[in-house]
Amino acid sequence: MATIRTAIRDPYRWLEAVLGGFLVVIAVQNTIELIRFHSLAVDIQIPLRAAERWLAGGDPYPLSAFDASYGPDLPFLYAPYVLPLVAPLTVLPVEVVVGAALLGAVCVAAWAIHRLGVAWRFVPLVLLWPPFVEGIVGTNVEVLGFAALVALVGPGAASVVDRRAAPAALLTAATFVFKAAQLQVLAFMAFRRPRVAIAAVIGVGGLVLVTLPAVGLDQWWAWLASGVRAGDPSWPVIGAPLSTLVPRPVALIATAASILVATRVGGPHAVAWLGLLIIVGAPTLHLFGFIYLLPALLLLRRDLALALAALTATAISQALWVAVAATALLLLASRRWSWVLRRGAG
Repeated sequence: MATIRTAIRDPYRWLEAVLGGFLVVIAVQNTIELIRFHSLAVDIQIPLRAAERWLAGGDPYPLSAFDASYGPDLPFLYAPYVLPLVAPLTVLPVEVVVGAALLGAVCVAAWAIHRLGVAWRFVPLVLLWPPFVEGIVGTNVEVLGFAALVALVGPGAASVVDRRAAPAALLTAATFVFKAAQLQVLAFMAFRRPRVAIAAVIGVGGLVLVTLPAVGLDQWWAWLASGVRAGDPSWPVIGAPLSTLVPRPVALIATAASILVATRVGGPHAVAWLGLLIIVGAPTLHLFGFIYLLPALLLLRRDLALALAALTATAISQALWVAVAATALLLLASRRWSWVLRRGAG
């Protein structure tokens, strides 16, 4: 009864309850749609099929794949060094690979959410947020990149970043080894621990050199051609990157600017700003890419965070970008008005 009386006296509790209800309704509806219609483990099946074509002497980067609109026939967009890494998995039953990828995605996402300060009892609720659902159902490697960012820069990461070079270099490499245009974290580390950034680049460069005899230069040219085509806003499967809202040259400038701005990010909110910069700079961006919004949302007051999370859960392109812009503006405003942030997040 005391709790009920407190809620009645506090209008913000009612507001939070209403916003939380909206979020649950929208998230459940879109989660059901994703589970029903999203191709299961598509983002592990695409590399598997590409590796199978490569092992058979075929083309892992056929331009005809850009005519596909759904499922594992979509284009393979990872760098050629991924092919030899995935090739051993092709001898396993696809059910085993898919099952392991799904389990791994759930575990990695849950760990990252908890590392950001969410109590374990609430982690399953956050996992039902549509950006996480799409990333897990599709087993997209972005979940791994997100976890690497959280481990490297998130709460409690100082011991890794400041004292242990090898883990920091490995985590830095994990943020861009699969997403070659996602260089914001590398830029951030280059101005804080240059040796770590250099080690990450050398590690990925070594991977390129070791696999080059197997894949050949032709695959690299094919990958670059596919990457250019994937960044074309007219491609129906590009998702909702900034280039779908503004002219492509402006979006390219924004990508470059996001990397430069990342060199100036610092302080306790670094993981939130890096997440926002990764979203802004993405040449292709699907719903799962907006998991990078979570660190910033967790800094805001609960009512503001719930409203923006509900907006993101709609999966509507314009709504997604309104949520990103509003979150960035609120974080900027928090420098003057601390009440924008949740208690203890200043």
